[in-house]
Amino acid sequence: MFGMHTTVSTQQISEYINAAMSLLSPASVNTFSQLPSSIGCRNHLFRGVFREQACFLKLRAHERHDVWAELQALDAARDLPSPNVLGALQPHLLLEEAIDKKDLTLIGKLDLSVGEGLFLEALDADAVEEPLDDAGMESLGRLLATLHQTPFPDGPRLKMPSRPSSMLRVIGDQLDELEEAGVLDTETFALCERALDVLEERLDEWDGRWPRVEAFCHGDLRWHNLMSGEELSIVDFEYAGLGDPALDLAMMVTRTPVGWFDELRLLNAYAAHTPDMRWHQRYVFLLPFVGLMGALVGLLDLLDVHLGRRGHTDSTHSFVTRRAVAVGRELQHALKRVLGPLEDVPLPDFAWPSLKNSSFGGVIAIDGTAASLKSPFAGLLASALGISYFDTGAMYRGIALYAHCHDLRPHEEDARGLIEALSCVTLRLLPGGGVQFGEWSLRKSLGAAVVESSVGQWAALPSIRAFVSECIHASIDGHAVVEGRDVGTHLYPDAEFKIFVDAPLDERAASLAARAGLSLEDALDLLRERDERDRQRAIHPLRPAEGAHHIALNADTLYRDVQKIVDILCEEEGRI
Repeated sequence: MFGMHTTVSTQQISEYINAAMSLLSPASVNTFSQLPSSIGCRNHLFRGVFREQACFLKLRAHERHDVWAELQALDAARDLPSPNVLGALQPHLLLEEAIDKKDLTLIGKLDLSVGEGLFLEALDADAVEEPLDDAGMESLGRLLATLHQTPFPDGPRLKMPSRPSSMLRVIGDQLDELEEAGVLDTETFALCERALDVLEERLDEWDGRWPRVEAFCHGDLRWHNLMSGEELSIVDFEYAGLGDPALDLAMMVTRTPVGWFDELRLLNAYAAHTPDMRWHQRYVFLLPFVGLMGALVGLLDLLDVHLGRRGHTDSTHSFVTRRAVAVGRELQHALKRVLGPLEDVPLPDFAWPSLKNSSFGGVIAIDGTAASLKSPFAGLLASALGISYFDTGAMYRGIALYAHCHDLRPHEEDARGLIEALSCVTLRLLPGGGVQFGEWSLRKSLGAAVVESSVGQWAALPSIRAFVSECIHASIDGHAVVEGRDVGTHLYPDAEFKIFVDAPLDERAASLAARAGLSLEDALDLLRERDERDRQRAIHPLRPAEGAHHIALNADTLYRDVQKIVDILCEEEGRI
């Protein structure tokens, strides 16, 4: 979160799918196998059996994306060889059900940063093996032409730019970002700049306004979104919308570079089934724009993985190294399309930037009231400094969740039994706001309503505070941003830099209500009770540490507030 992502392994994803199936259809457990996914690892794709029906399952990796837009597209495509939706589930609802069942193992498997949509789609098919034979290419051309003629009433516009002028601006912005990061070697960057000049000249040669064409487009056509069964099928309609079919075709040809002969076979098959007489003119013009823009998107995706802005299912180094070869070939192919097939375009040599390593050598202690944006502020500050971030409240939340699963109540008698049980379990804070309980890494489940309602009571118990203090000190080794309620006053009284944050009660209540699924009134009541308990408890009450910098946070100025602290550190410490 907030620029910090954790690695999610393929094994964890498989365990997640089986845990979800155990709630939906126990007979489907262990029937799903993973399929190849996109270069940016945006989604995880599986094939298996659900309730005795062969199906295709997609675990959407996007956060805050409208999962229902894909359902709208699949409904419009129901007469095509495309999946029949069996169900669309939201991972947070699956996690809530596991919490209701008080099953910590199930919670651990379902507590992953996997996005917001789990689609079960009936489809008895396997991944397409390229290249297709003549019959397969004829089937693909007919399928795409039929898709582009399918009505899509009230469908959204494609999210990607569809006009050459817009693509040109995007390509310029992409090159600026890559230049700043220093990813491209000097020769390849010079070739990209030449290609940009060539595309600008071509745009000037277009006669008149670019036509506005609105047809049902897939928006992400590439080989791994094709499935082969009794007939060829298209899957993954996440980016579907209204746009120019020529754009769809250009993506199909460039995103997984297709040789000129296979491209010709596809275009001939498509031409035989489309009534659009001018698609080819637009396709030829768009092709070099789409190819270069798509290749640079793939490169920026890898940069995001390298810098930790996006999760993935492998070690960063091996993932980036493996996929960089494919992205390099795609960029090489795209440059040749713009500059000409005879142009000498070597395979790019990428230089991945070194990650930030701040010279700040101590602990930055952040204390503050509940739901006052401490976590996002601390996460952004740690990211800006290139150091780790720990949320001490995650440990108390983990204890409250464990107590919920074992029917324990927040009083000293149950606390003694809880501490004795947890003494035999690996228990430590994780960077980025999580906690490890045995073999499970918990993050999302720590914000559950049942946790919110009891964590303050558990945190007020002296024995729990003493136990948690030991666990926290054992978890944090070295310089870090550490946030909580008593970090600067108790846990790290000698911290190099101390901050105390607060926010208006109504804003804090709105944040808590959204995070924990509470009504605004309940959130207000809970915060008032929490503030009173935090300030009045006998052991380590909430108060500003001596010498702390006071900040009133709000969501609109969060980034500016982070920059203010960085500037103060530069002035006071002179070590960043």
